[in-house]
Amino acid sequence: FYKKDMNNNESLKIFFKNTLQVLSNNLEYYPNGITYNHVINDLKGLVMTSIILDEHDTTKIAFKLLINELDQVLDSDGFLREGSSHYQLIFCKWICELQYFLKKSNNIEYEKILEPFLKRVISSTFFFFVFHKKSNHISIPLFGDVSPDFNVEWMISYFKKGSNNISNYGHKILDELNIKKSNSMVITSRHYSKIKNENWIVFVKHSENNGLYKPTHEHQDFGSFVIYYKSNKLIVDIGR
Repeated sequence: FYKKDMNNNESLKIFFKNTLQVLSNNLEYYPNGITYNHVINDLKGLVMTSIILDEHDTTKIAFKLLINELDQVLDSDGFLREGSSHYQLIFCKWICELQYFLKKSNNIEYEKILEPFLKRVISSTFFFFVFHKKSNHISIPLFGDVSPDFNVEWMISYFKKGSNNISNYGHKILDELNIKKSNSMVITSRHYSKIKNENWIVFVKHSENNGLYKPTHEHQDFGSFVIYYKSNKLIVDIGR
């Protein structure tokens, strides 16, 4: 459907061609192999734009680079290594939308390759969600930086049904991708722990540091914690 729209609109075709060129010339790689979440978003755009334009060689190269970078910026549990719960949600949104685009554009091979990463990212993202059953509200503990790109409440709303049980576009994407959340009582990863006991939920930040420098949205908040009681924040670390 998008190709039909593009072929009927010369301005749209020019836009995508310009986008492809700009992204190709401005991938956010840095010296000494340092990379972070920005280049994932660059490559996501490059993959999607090249598919729209039938630039198959570019798609192949961009997708290979994307998978290589996902191996760098995600830990084995699917947490973004940059130490921000808010950026985790934004990053998850990118991967969900890329997978949805691959599905809709019948790129089955790429879809299968991306699926294990998607499952890991989804699992680690839902790790932060605290569900309020009565109000249908969701909150997250805030560790690390808060992004200026999307406010926290909007980013949370992306993952839930709206009022009157009407799904927003984010929740529709998750439904179509058949994504399910985990209900584990105790979860511990290299970076976070979460303990649930009746009405209590405790999140603890305990990042590992192997001494290597990398760009990060993390604060010097090792050992900080957030406590919920009956799905309401009771004790919140003030951060830096």
